Amino acid sequence: MRKWIYGALATAGSLGLILTILLVTGVFRAGENDECSMLAVRPGSGPLISGTNTTVAGAQSVARYVVPMPDVPAARLANLTQTEVFQRNVALVFDRGKVTITMRPAAYRDSLKLFRKFVSQSTATEVIGDVHGQPALVISPRTDGCGSNPALVEFKHDGIDIRIYSSSYGTDTLLTVADSFRKPTASGNGR
Repeated sequence: MRKWIYGALATAGSLGLILTILLVTGVFRAGENDECSMLAVRPGSGPLISGTNTTVAGAQSVARYVVPMPDVPAARLANLTQTEVFQRNVALVFDRGKVTITMRPAAYRDSLKLFRKFVSQSTATEVIGDVHGQPALVISPRTDGCGSNPALVEFKHDGIDIRIYSSSYGTDTLLTVADSFRKPTASGNGR
């Protein structure tokens, strides 16, 4: 019984975090009217509301997990311009906000089920794709009611929920960024 309660609380927390991100980016419908998206990172601010600027090593120390890094021209260590951490949440900003990656331990087990639920409730154009053979939520840019949402790719990687978003690039580039993460280990698969 206790495991079921913990599982339900973890799932509710994950759904709440994803819903917050989708509401902020305007992808999810809030009421009768379509909501317009806001840029993922406003100039002069960071992607985590209460985040603290740090280094990748500092973020790993606070978050207590190895922060995976992409390695493609749009997002690599050489063009990392900001790193933030808040509790176990980490944000990496590349090329002054052209690509932003947020991550945290995944509190859900079934990525496909979770992504299907959001696809059924979204106002934007999205599909369930894959990254390293695992389900990924792929949201096309400028497809919400106002044509203002960023491109977004979300997937589970070695037990970490990773969201990559951009107002500068489309989903093809973001999927390339996602694919550049090392392949997940057998024990940390994405489902």
